Amino acid sequence: MNTLLLDVKGYLITLIFSVSILFLKTPVMSQDEISVTFQVDLTQAMENGRQINKVGLRGSTLPLSWEENYTLSDIDKDGIYEATVMIDNPESLEYKFVLGSGDQIEWESVNNRKLQDQKGKSSLTAFSLWDSNLRMSKSDLVSYKVSPKGLQEDLKILKKALHELHPGLTKHINPEDLASEFEKVSQVFESPRTLREAYKTISQLVAKIECGHTMTGAFNQSEEIEQVILNQRDKLPFSTKIIDGRMYIHRNVSENDRLVRGTEVISINGVEVRNILKTLLAVTNADGSNDAMRYDKMQILGYGEHSTFDLYYTLFYPMIDDVFELSLQDPKTKSHYKASVKSLTFVRREQLMFASFSNIPKSYDDLWSLTYPSENVALLRLGTFVVWKMDMDWKKFMNDAFKEINEKGIKYLIVDIRGNGGGLDEPSAVLMRNIIKKSFSIKANQPYAKYIKVSDELKPYLKTWGNKGFDITNQVSLSDNGLYKSNSADFEFTLSPTKDGFKGETYVLADASNSSATYILSKTIKANKVATLVGQQTGGNLRGINGGQMFFLELPNSKVEVDIPLWGEGPRLGQPDRGVQPDVFVKRSVHDLINEVDTEVEAVLFLIKGKSKDR
Repeated sequence: MNTLLLDVKGYLITLIFSVSILFLKTPVMSQDEISVTFQVDLTQAMENGRQINKVGLRGSTLPLSWEENYTLSDIDKDGIYEATVMIDNPESLEYKFVLGSGDQIEWESVNNRKLQDQKGKSSLTAFSLWDSNLRMSKSDLVSYKVSPKGLQEDLKILKKALHELHPGLTKHINPEDLASEFEKVSQVFESPRTLREAYKTISQLVAKIECGHTMTGAFNQSEEIEQVILNQRDKLPFSTKIIDGRMYIHRNVSENDRLVRGTEVISINGVEVRNILKTLLAVTNADGSNDAMRYDKMQILGYGEHSTFDLYYTLFYPMIDDVFELSLQDPKTKSHYKASVKSLTFVRREQLMFASFSNIPKSYDDLWSLTYPSENVALLRLGTFVVWKMDMDWKKFMNDAFKEINEKGIKYLIVDIRGNGGGLDEPSAVLMRNIIKKSFSIKANQPYAKYIKVSDELKPYLKTWGNKGFDITNQVSLSDNGLYKSNSADFEFTLSPTKDGFKGETYVLADASNSSATYILSKTIKANKVATLVGQQTGGNLRGINGGQMFFLELPNSKVEVDIPLWGEGPRLGQPDRGVQPDVFVKRSVHDLINEVDTEVEAVLFLIKGKSKDR
């Protein structure tokens, strides 16, 4: 009995000991440990032509590190790479995704990522878009709908911002009609709307103001709008020129080589182009009735900037798939034919443009050049006044250019500002001093503001350059027209020629893109007969434009951003509702487009040749 008891006790002790050892060997998840499935969506990068070889994850907490990749894979080939990792102390984790391996890696440019909503969970899926702070896939963003309450809140904020800040809100639309347009949008917003639908509706509303600086443009949009509007694979695979209301192919990067320069696009997906342009004309911003400026903005450049065609076409004419069915006219035979071309993202089209055409400017510096198209003729191209984005010293370039022109004894100068939408005023002043022959006085345009302090209710939704403009109390005084006039601009100043300025005859090439600073430059040149203005009507409007300091209003629910100018010229009564007309009008030619002839430059060379004969 005692022996049996000992055996039983020994068995129990052995059993307890064995269970204890088994328990110690079994891994137990601590309260601070969590299973995280990291996912990164690379479909956008692939649509933009990126070749994805290796995708990795790096981070601050083991088993991740900042030095070595934790490999992610795309087993189902849907463009979303993932890996599941056990993470200890998830609250302290910082991480990023990388492409490549070893020393040849590309890091995301966003700040270090952190996990969200991990408390109390044993597992978590952390979804990310590559190089974006958004945590929703593009397809989910496209289908996401904003509630009527959120839309109405956005509309209220937009209405308050425009009425409080915009100096020329009712210059081209009367208050009753504007109120009616807001009421129409309010009715549309009584139902949930997708981000794309909200962007379309707000764009239509803002265009009614007819201000060249008030827009839902591409440059300052939220990441959400970038994904659902700018980054969609719904762009035509060629650039275009619009001549006499017709669309012609300029540079083709589709797989169809028959789409040569000068091919007319008759219809897209069964809709006549003339009807498409008419629809988009109503949502393209410009000053007053200056439709020349609107048509210019609808032209697809193919790189650098989104045209309004890029922004709005598929909002009015949704695509069923990624193919454009085109009806075209051959530029030589004039025969009609049909073609199918695949759509591209903006980035991919730009890449193909750069790879296919060597004469496309790849930087802001490339937009300035000095050439000599004929004997005794210099051509100075100034394609932008956004000089703060230049790497070169633009003032030195300008001074060196005029020094070289004078040393060569050039008699005729062509200054080309076509395609230049403006920027700083200073390049205009430097140019003018180099081409004027005598001093003359210029009365500065009197700018007016609508406000003196931004209300606290609007501040959370507004951004601007350097956070200036929220309080302009010390910069303005009340004017008789109920606006606040700038204290620093109500004066005349004298513009004098430089000592080593150009002594010959100057021609300035202008077109409908010249708004803002280049509109003012064109107007000053013509009014003071500084040079012969050649080309087409400019952008802007003789009844006054708005601009200068800008506010960028981001609506909190639809995520749509609206540009709002803070300064505006007062009403100019009796002035025509248009831009500046050139001294010499040059009609653009499809024949010249086909043969790559610069119509305006050739027109000036013809004028110079005639003068040379006379002499």
